[in-house]
Amino acid sequence: MENKKSFWKRLFRDVRSRYRIVVMNDTTFEEKASFSLTRLNVFIALSSLTVILIFSGVSLIVFTPIKEYLPGCNDVTVKNKLQTQMFRIDSLENELRMRDDLLNSIRRVFSDSIDDSNPLPPKPSNPSGDHNNLPASTNEMALRDMVEKGDKYTLSQNSAPYIIGQQYTAGYLYMPPVKGTITQKFEQKEGHYAIDIVTKPNETVRATLDGTVIFASWNPATGNVMVLQHSNNAVSVYKHNAVIFKKEGDFVKAGDAIAIVGNSGELSTGPHLHFELWEDGLAINPENFMVF
Repeated sequence: MENKKSFWKRLFRDVRSRYRIVVMNDTTFEEKASFSLTRLNVFIALSSLTVILIFSGVSLIVFTPIKEYLPGCNDVTVKNKLQTQMFRIDSLENELRMRDDLLNSIRRVFSDSIDDSNPLPPKPSNPSGDHNNLPASTNEMALRDMVEKGDKYTLSQNSAPYIIGQQYTAGYLYMPPVKGTITQKFEQKEGHYAIDIVTKPNETVRATLDGTVIFASWNPATGNVMVLQHSNNAVSVYKHNAVIFKKEGDFVKAGDAIAIVGNSGELSTGPHLHFELWEDGLAINPENFMVF
């Protein structure tokens, strides 16, 4: 114990012992400066200098762009930026693709000629006057025949036509896609070629006539959109749907469920159906053919 106590006493005495550092002229031995130091002072000074240097170095790396030049420091940041740009590019490509599909489908509807590369089957001539003349699969033809035999949604071909300016529709009974309240009417002069119908939530949207789905997709402005081509040179458009049940190329009968009323798209201000009706390339007022 005595040896240990004497050791610590000597150590404590040594670190507190003072030493003088003298700076002298080498020629004249004139004293220029002198410093009185202890070992403890030197240790504290060196430790403080080390801490300051470490803190300065870390701050320089963390808070300045110099970290970009250190290997491994910019990997996560660059990776996140690349992923973000890839997602944006992918979203833009999808949006452009959907807009191109919509424009091509509308061009096909209002064009007199059909390209051979068109994925939709050409409409065959039908001298018998049957308005169900769009191509369909065997199962669809069987379903069509079953409904037609029941004479559920047809009128006599001798019915008088409805005349609207240069447009006419003879022998076709339009079924209202939904029942509800019309909040915005057809205003051709104001560029609103549709009617907006507000109905109860989750109401089923039904096809107004027999036809083929020529467009069924989503776009940012009008949300889930479905476009049907009918055999009397008519096209019906259903926008802002919550869900769509059919895909492009499907044949639907009048009254078939094709969608659910929704509020999708940037141009929608509440749950409703935006319904358009076109014939021979011109917009017509749906209220002249059906009661909502």
